[in-house]
Amino acid sequence: MEELEPPKLALSDVTLDFLLEESTLPAAIVVVGGAPANRALTRHSSTSDERAFDRTSHCGNGYRVPMGYQTTVTIDAPADDVWAVLTDVERWPEWTASMQRIERSRDGELAVGSTVRIKQPRVPATSWEVTELDPGRSFTWVATTPGVTTIAEHRLEPTPSGVAVHLGIRRSGPLAGLVDRLSARLTRRYVGMEAQGLKRRCEGR
Repeated sequence: MEELEPPKLALSDVTLDFLLEESTLPAAIVVVGGAPANRALTRHSSTSDERAFDRTSHCGNGYRVPMGYQTTVTIDAPADDVWAVLTDVERWPEWTASMQRIERSRDGELAVGSTVRIKQPRVPATSWEVTELDPGRSFTWVATTPGVTTIAEHRLEPTPSGVAVHLGIRRSGPLAGLVDRLSARLTRRYVGMEAQGLKRRCEGR
């Protein structure tokens, strides 16, 4: 019998172009069930207000690599005001250049089940669904694309001088490790822009 070549898990042309543009690493071919046993993962230096983390676990014939990045910014403004700005998601492009356009599927307050479509520079438009929301304190939304599930978390913590806002992003799935390694710089840049933009907006600067 003719020997068949193992199936390959391909990235879309748009995603691949974006990843290669952002990466200093060589191009890679991802083969289903063929993930190397000793994958080199990038660990970024951490400070008191920003952290990068990685974990690798074996899953079936491949590897599931949840990874992520988190930053914290302290804002001198009432928590209710910060929450109002943070959850008025359609207006994010007004205060952070990391967002070009955000469209909600329905009007009203942000709630579990709400969906938004986000277009960022150099990133394909992506749909997100709110999966968790604690009014006035936190919300989480999730985006699912072939091979990767991305979870973005937004959490407020009161402080004596205002509020600390924690913004985090993490990914899982068979392509999570590859995407994280190739898009790490852009992820850090965009999350940082969002944190500082939120601070300027809420403090009226």
